[in-house]
Amino acid sequence: MADLRTLANFHVIETLKKNPKLVEEVSEVAKDAASSLGLLLKDPVIADAFLPVPVTLLPSLTSHHAVHEVLQLQPEINLLMHRVSHDRNFLTQSLAGVSSVDPFIKSLLNIYNQVDIDAQWELDFIRSDYLLHCNDPTLSFVDAVKAGSYKQVEVNMICIAFAGLSSRMQDVHNRVLNFLECDVVPAENAGDVLPLYGGALKLAHGVYSKNFPATGKRQQVLLTVIHPEERNTMDQRMVEFESGLLCLRRTFQQIGERATLDEEGRLLIEGLEVAVVYYRVGYAPPHYASDKDWETRLLIEKSSAIKCPSVAHQLSGFKKIQQELSRPEVLVKYVEQTNS
Repeated sequence: MADLRTLANFHVIETLKKNPKLVEEVSEVAKDAASSLGLLLKDPVIADAFLPVPVTLLPSLTSHHAVHEVLQLQPEINLLMHRVSHDRNFLTQSLAGVSSVDPFIKSLLNIYNQVDIDAQWELDFIRSDYLLHCNDPTLSFVDAVKAGSYKQVEVNMICIAFAGLSSRMQDVHNRVLNFLECDVVPAENAGDVLPLYGGALKLAHGVYSKNFPATGKRQQVLLTVIHPEERNTMDQRMVEFESGLLCLRRTFQQIGERATLDEEGRLLIEGLEVAVVYYRVGYAPPHYASDKDWETRLLIEKSSAIKCPSVAHQLSGFKKIQQELSRPEVLVKYVEQTNS
């Protein structure tokens, strides 16, 4: 991410527009840089083969001040969504209409109503999406960035991807910029959140271990729930490796076949105890191939393991809830008056 304090590179866009051969060569540099840094997706056809992820040639231009305002707001959004997720009446009433015609939401609500959310520890990685907004269409792009502000589009509450891959994007862009003989992006503008993700999983593991001390020699592990045909493995692995935790990667189907709850509600699988469940699947109807997968999700949610996210947090992220929160009389119930 380049900010308005470093506009020296902006001229290169015009140079690239006029030189298709240069664009082609720079594209190869970007793809090779991405591949060498692990920005890869599994090939959908060839086993154990990888493809570079799509990347931009250059970093995005943005306003440092505007981004700072968004970052300052995020803790309040996090707290807002947590409060909403624990308001059972509001959540169930707001989703009652859509759940009557949407089996996916109905199934999640069914699990939500069988779990004592307030008695559980929770972890969530929350991402707010924004678009640049400017009321003056006559401005150039640079002037629009200077004059504009960022407007929230949505809040994502489950399976937030690319914390790992995005941590390498500064290096990709800087290799491209070096090739173009431009100024590189300073480290403070990189936006690397990977240490936060890994650190949060490790912290959650510590919270679990303190409240549920290990018994015997059974290890307490991180369980990443994945798609049977997962392609975004590198991104997920970067987060797992950053946490430093022993990690199992299993599908809903595998968990359903192998996992049990003991009398204390501990989630046990393959001789190990699950301290933290990290969902990288479960946000779309096709992820639940059968009723057995839904039973597995319920088993996990009933367990003592810390869920990232819990079913409550997931439900709070549906568009219907965000529609309700766009009404000031609803929003004010969940926002501290001093912060509103």
